Amino acid sequence: MEANREDDDGPLRDKVASCDHDSGEQTPSRGVPWSNSVATEKIRAYAKDPWLKLSYKRHAQEQLRERGIMMGDVLHVLKMGFVLTPPRPSTDPELFKYRVESKSPNSNGRTIGVVVIPNVCRPSMKIVTVMWVDEDLIGRR
Repeated sequence: MEANREDDDGPLRDKVASCDHDSGEQTPSRGVPWSNSVATEKIRAYAKDPWLKLSYKRHAQEQLRERGIMMGDVLHVLKMGFVLTPPRPSTDPELFKYRVESKSPNSNGRTIGVVVIPNVCRPSMKIVTVMWVDEDLIGRR
């Protein structure tokens, strides 16, 4: 797995534009969000792929430190979690943000939410932010 920090959606956008559509595998249309079930399946598969390229925004790094959430917990959520809320638009109109939710071995029974922007063509995701879901619900009231 490769990880780096990025502050825009550029590298993901470049990879979407260079998709190999000759593989015979059904590929999603650019600019069309995945359903929650498809997003769950794709994100889990990407997270389990040994060639996963993971990048993250500075905000996500700050949230990890502030909330005491470890990167191992984030990977657990991405591998085992569910997308339960509708996708939200990204700054790139052809990409979408998905929030994956799950408890992890180190979360003391609390649910962690990880917002990611997955690449539609290959195992690559950008982590936008990480949160305790119960705190996010309090903030929405």
